[in-house]
Amino acid sequence: MSMFLVTGEVRNVFKQPGSLDKITGEQRADSTKVQILGELPVMGGGTREDIITLTIPEGLDFTPYLKQSVSVPIGFLSPAKGSIVYFIPKGSQIIPKRPEPNLETLPIKNPLGVNPAVKSPFSV
Repeated sequence: MSMFLVTGEVRNVFKQPGSLDKITGEQRADSTKVQILGELPVMGGGTREDIITLTIPEGLDFTPYLKQSVSVPIGFLSPAKGSIVYFIPKGSQIIPKRPEPNLETLPIKNPLGVNPAVKSPFSV
């Protein structure tokens, strides 16, 4: 199965109160939303930051991933010209992005506190 993935930093998780249907007068259920900040490529070769707000389907919890980078599958549709609606398909899973390892070498400290460059008076 092929899918589209959005990757970015989870910036916010919040409850959206349900709205009132003007025709039927029925109260819609509350929903939980997530805001993910990511980079989008631009025509000039650079990137720009953009935030996407998605409704979280039942069974997913983004709260443990606040301020962390994740990937999540998305779907999208265009209900009207010039408008795009993004959604997380039901049954999707959050893919945490592991931080890049720090490959910088740190100096190794001698556990005895002895500088090997200094000759000990006890050495032969």
